[in-house]
Amino acid sequence: MIWRRIWSIRQLPGYGWIADGAENLRIFPVRECDLVSVDSGGIPAPTSNVYIIIRDGKGVSLIILDPLAEVMDASENDDRAAKVLVQCLRRISREPGAAVLEIHHQNKVGMMNGEKHGQSSRGSSNLPAGSRWTVVLQPGKDPDMTCITEGEASYAKRDSEKWLRVIRVDDGDGQAISSAPVAINPPDKPQTGIKNVKNKKIPQNEKIRNIEKSGERAIS
Repeated sequence: MIWRRIWSIRQLPGYGWIADGAENLRIFPVRECDLVSVDSGGIPAPTSNVYIIIRDGKGVSLIILDPLAEVMDASENDDRAAKVLVQCLRRISREPGAAVLEIHHQNKVGMMNGEKHGQSSRGSSNLPAGSRWTVVLQPGKDPDMTCITEGEASYAKRDSEKWLRVIRVDDGDGQAISSAPVAINPPDKPQTGIKNVKNKKIPQNEKIRNIEKSGERAIS
């Protein structure tokens, strides 16, 4: 799926460069990568995968966990397990010297009420509280638009809201073949430089251009 998304973004005019960066990606299936497990007595503890990521993360700049819930073999509401997970993530960041970006879902109440703060996430409050920077994505009235709000920024001034719109590419015959989000002005301001990309024909023999050749690498 990650490779497909890279290919889709690459179809947008001006975004062809993104495929060149794919060679720097290393993908681990998170369903096989629990970082925290709970023993028979209900005590959470780090797993060996923490040390594997630290070992394999040497020299990388960014580690992304998506979704965060998949790396914790415990309930999202378990405060103790969430605290251990935050400690694991800090160690993963500190030892290789990489930033760690976690993708976590908002709770239903927060999503329905349009809440734009980090504590509107699902599960234990220890998860957002342990983060140095949080960003909340909320859908706009237009389903193709998304509002991005900084919920927390410990080391920098919080920025203003940003907006994304999904831009689609078709095959020249009206058949959509890819889509990607691009930055736009807020809905209450005139839009500049953003148009639906139409009639961008993709050759029949166009492939995913070797960005799949590295495949998915599982942790063992």
